[in-house]
Amino acid sequence: MAPDTLSLAGKVAIVTGSGREDGIGAGIATAFARNGAGVVLNFVSDSTVTRAEAVADKLREQYGVTVATVQADITSPEGATRLAEETLKAFETKHIDILVNNAGCNIPGSTLETPLEDIDKQFSVNLFGAIRE
Repeated sequence: MAPDTLSLAGKVAIVTGSGREDGIGAGIATAFARNGAGVVLNFVSDSTVTRAEAVADKLREQYGVTVATVQADITSPEGATRLAEETLKAFETKHIDILVNNAGCNIPGSTLETPLEDIDKQFSVNLFGAIRE
């Protein structure tokens, strides 16, 4: 696929929730890579490691950009800090140009019947993960 008209050459992008090849996050990461940006694929689950590496390999091969994978849980300040630090290290830079907070979770059920722990998890990922320091 040809690059879009927007050049992102030299930019560094983090896309959270981007470790699955068939997910929205991987699609967003692909668009950034296609336009020249270096990309960090962020995921949390051990079961996603191989899939994230496959996405990274595909982006490197197809678009010739730098791609890093970072397993970090953005629901904690430590995880968010680790994601930022690993990104800066991987790209040997002092800044991040683009951040897409794509991580999300859904625990189905009635609000009144959902345990407080499940509601807390959803808020931790869907809201607070996007605004952690």
